[in-house]
Amino acid sequence: MQAQDAQPVAAVDSVQTIKHGLRLGVDISKPLRAVLDDDYTGITLTADYRLTSKIYISAEVGREELSRDTPSLTYTSSGTYFLAGADYNFYTNWAGEDNMLYGGFYVGYSSLEQTLDSFQIATQSPILNPDRIEEPLTSEDLSLVYVHLRLGFKYEVLPNFYMGLHVGVSRSVSETVPDEYANLYAPGFGRTYDFSKFGVGYGYVLSYRIPLYKSTRSISKD
Repeated sequence: MQAQDAQPVAAVDSVQTIKHGLRLGVDISKPLRAVLDDDYTGITLTADYRLTSKIYISAEVGREELSRDTPSLTYTSSGTYFLAGADYNFYTNWAGEDNMLYGGFYVGYSSLEQTLDSFQIATQSPILNPDRIEEPLTSEDLSLVYVHLRLGFKYEVLPNFYMGLHVGVSRSVSETVPDEYANLYAPGFGRTYDFSKFGVGYGYVLSYRIPLYKSTRSISKD
């Protein structure tokens, strides 16, 4: 009897279920910072929405107020900020998972006002003591535009409930400044008076996804 020729085994496709919804969250690192720093208050709300299996649109809005009293200056800065952009999920979820290990690019806008309560005039003379000016200077309608890069993760701890951590770096693009002095602290960006266009930050976000619908995609197994 002649053996039959072996038949090729067809590749079997698997189907991945993709969950879509509006995810809303709060950055709890801000109230934690306020507990540790009596001169700081802040709140940040976040949102994202899945466009594809890997790409999300993302936004956050927040308000911060910071006061500082140093040997060289005393000031208070307060205002709001808005950040919008997109995240890309590098992580490939297993069946039933919906986690993220992502990178993001955003554009941010800070609107602020600040009061310089006192500052010290630097001098190069070893004889003269530096003068300290105690007349408050208040400036309103200030702004800062910046770009922001972020790395982070979001982990589904319970169905539709997530915890996430991210770190990021920002670079200022343009700003309006007071006539008498530079901007000192911009909400969402950070300190701005150290002769650098860069700011760094982090966040610890708890969020809930409002489920809207599900889609599927085929994954070929060669």
